[in-house]
Amino acid sequence: MKRGISLERRQKRLGYAFIAPFLIGLVVFILWPFIQSVVFSFCNLTITDTGYRLDFIGIENYRQIFMVDPKYRQYLLTSLGKMAIDVPVCVLFAFFVASLLNQKFVGRSAARVILFMPVIVSSGLVTKLIKGYTMETLSNSTETAAGSGLSGAIVNLMDSMNLNPTLVSFISSSVDRIADITTLAAVPIIIFLAGLQSISPSIFEASYIEGATKWEVFWKICLPMVSPLILVTVVYSVIDSFTNVSNAVISDIHSTMFENIKFGIGTAKALSYMIVMGLILAVVYKIISRFVFYQDR
Repeated sequence: MKRGISLERRQKRLGYAFIAPFLIGLVVFILWPFIQSVVFSFCNLTITDTGYRLDFIGIENYRQIFMVDPKYRQYLLTSLGKMAIDVPVCVLFAFFVASLLNQKFVGRSAARVILFMPVIVSSGLVTKLIKGYTMETLSNSTETAAGSGLSGAIVNLMDSMNLNPTLVSFISSSVDRIADITTLAAVPIIIFLAGLQSISPSIFEASYIEGATKWEVFWKICLPMVSPLILVTVVYSVIDSFTNVSNAVISDIHSTMFENIKFGIGTAKALSYMIVMGLILAVVYKIISRFVFYQDR
């Protein structure tokens, strides 16, 4: 007597059916184009009447971008330096704002919406609409005037405190870029806010009953319990900094491929940039993961 298909096997087939669109999309739209990009980076691609022709030249494209082209190395170092500044400032600002938004005060919901608005306003069609010459000029002049006044007052205050000039310059430049930092920190703010709200109030109540101060509660409870989210936000901020449309390397890759029609060199730049980004992420993850506290351990 022939036995029917078991329930476990039917469930497996149903699972494969559900993930089939993802697997097909992964192979067709990600894996295959990536393999083509690797091949293009080792070839000289020439556009012909019937399509394109590939001439294998080995590592010549990589030698060209690292040994001959001075702009790519300069753009890469500039991108790394900008990332090294933006990520710590963005994460610290996001955690500070999320801690404020986690408090109870009148207009808290409106404040949360306002701080997330830059993500909505800076996306898609809205960006093109607000980047007209008149609006851009007005916005830049207003931000410059406001930033100069605020940063000037902060510089005078810190000079009177005899702080390190390098630290003063760093804080002043960060204040001048407060609009950009707010835009970059919008998503990390939401991540931190969700993490702070997930901490049980009973933990705070117990700590206060035991005589802990708010400062001790912050360092002993809040910070350790949201430390996994610090890792998440740092990784997110690093990727966002590397892939931002204002990034000089991204602009250079786009102009090389689609304006100068040098697809071989362009793909070599893109792949080498991706490798650098992967190495930075691996180092960042390795360092920060040592200080992450997981409650279930």
